[in-house]
Amino acid sequence: MHVLAGFALCLLLSTLHAKADNAPTLAVIDFFPFGYRDQSGTPKGMFFDMTEAIANDSGIKIDARLMPVPRALRDASNGQVDMLISYKDPLMVPNVVFIGNVGCLTANVIPARNSDIKSMEDLSNRRIGTISGGYFQKRFRDKIAYQEVSVPSNQAMLKMLVRQRLDGFVINSAVYDAFYFFESPVDLPKNWRDHVAEPIRIDILETHLSIAMNSPALEQASKITTSINRLRQNGTMADIFARYGSRDRGNCIPAEFR
Repeated sequence: MHVLAGFALCLLLSTLHAKADNAPTLAVIDFFPFGYRDQSGTPKGMFFDMTEAIANDSGIKIDARLMPVPRALRDASNGQVDMLISYKDPLMVPNVVFIGNVGCLTANVIPARNSDIKSMEDLSNRRIGTISGGYFQKRFRDKIAYQEVSVPSNQAMLKMLVRQRLDGFVINSAVYDAFYFFESPVDLPKNWRDHVAEPIRIDILETHLSIAMNSPALEQASKITTSINRLRQNGTMADIFARYGSRDRGNCIPAEFR
């Protein structure tokens, strides 16, 4: 009996110890510059850096994992992972609680330099690329009167624009700025910058850390929110945006609306 009792006690203690060491998981989307693998295969990116900053500030260990976009959204929605950083959109990611604004991005149309597209009004019936099945394709399909062209990826859209097969394409500001100013691991055409005009802003998108509604990590939500707010106020989040080429440093909302 003493042996069995001792075994049961050891099992209980080991289970409690495992739970204590079980850090909440955060899905990082495999989408440059938010998450990607460098030449050595090491996961890197803006959202990894943000997660590390939040963990260091809050003292909460967070296990960040690189995942394909559909899986990251699905696993966050069904509670297979605890946390996600994404646009603040409950239709995009249902069943989560958005607890902290890490910054904002803009959705832009990048016109071809020879397209004469200068404003939203000029987009009517022009060939504009969007990622097939992507968020922007769904968000803007019925709102803007352009001729939609479905393309597999951002780099494919850029290549099509250089070849004059598109009049422009839709992309978020962080991705475009990373292509333009950061040493991108993505294969892009040479001299592509000579083929693009100034971005035309079509929307502003807050970017938030969220926690699955059924996650035990919700107990630490207020502490994480406090850390995110502090990291925005002291400029840490802005510095992370800038590290990947972001021109507005994650502060794209006009001052009068902040």
